Amino acid sequence: MSALYFSRARLRAGRGEALAPLSHALLGIAKGDAIAQAHHIVWMLFNDGSERPIVDASGKKRLFLWREKSPGEYYILSREAPDNRHDLFDLDTQEFAPKLNAGDTLRFSLRANPVVSLKRAWKAGEEKRDGKGRVRGQRCDIVMAALEPLEGKRTRDKRTEPTDKERLKPTERAEKREAETARVARAWLEGQGRKAGFALVPNPDAEDDKVFLSASNYETVRIPRIRGDGAIFGVLDFEGLIEVTDPALFLARLPDGFGKAKAFGCGLMLIRRG
Repeated sequence: MSALYFSRARLRAGRGEALAPLSHALLGIAKGDAIAQAHHIVWMLFNDGSERPIVDASGKKRLFLWREKSPGEYYILSREAPDNRHDLFDLDTQEFAPKLNAGDTLRFSLRANPVVSLKRAWKAGEEKRDGKGRVRGQRCDIVMAALEPLEGKRTRDKRTEPTDKERLKPTERAEKREAETARVARAWLEGQGRKAGFALVPNPDAEDDKVFLSASNYETVRIPRIRGDGAIFGVLDFEGLIEVTDPALFLARLPDGFGKAKAFGCGLMLIRRG
C-alpha cells in the first residue's frame, strides 16, 4: 500500500491583509458558503497548477479527504504530502501508517453524507437506466428517506404531507425521529463496515442489541453554484467503537472515505486506539 499522510492545517492568523478576504467566507452566516470556500482553501495545499483531478479516472482513489475542526483549521488524510507553497498555513504532517491487527478496537469519529439508492424515489417517466436497461436507484439521504413518512417529502418545488394515519404528535415525532435516525445510521455504517473491514462493537451493558455508536447533529447543507440551484445534502456525525476485522482492507478503504460529499468535508474517518 502506498504511503498516506495525516495533516493538521491551520490558516495563519498573523498574515493580516493576506487572509482578510477569507474571513468572511469562513465565518459568514451561510454554512454552505463557508464549506465551499474551505474546499478551495484546502485544495491550495495540493494544487500544483497542473489542473489534475481530485479523484482518479476510476472515480475511487481520492487525492485527499478533509474535515473542518474549526473555522480555518482542518484535518487532512492524503495520498501525498501537502505542500504549503503559499505559506498560508501552520502545517503539521506525519506519515499515516497505523499497525493494526484483526480484533483491534478503535475509537472513531466520522462526519458523513450517508445515502442509499432507492428506485421508488423516481417520478414516473423520469427513471434513469443502466446499460442493461435496468432502472437505477436514485441517491437519497438516509435520514430524509426514513423520516419522509413522518414529516412529508420536501423538494425544491413542493412538499408532500404525511397522511392522518402517519401524522404524529410533536413529542411522538421527536422520539420517532431520534429512533429512526439511530436505526438507519447504524444500518448504513454496518453496511460500510462489511465492505471496509470493520464492525461495530456491541455494548454488553445496553439492552436490545445496542452497539457503541452515536449518530447526532444531523443537518442539511446547501452548496451554492454560479448556475442552478446548487447542491443540497445531509450531514451526520458518527462516533463510537469499531473492531477491525480485515486490517488490510480497512487501511485501503480509509483514504477513499465513506459516503458522499467528500469534496465538502465529509467521509474522513478519524481513528485512535481506545
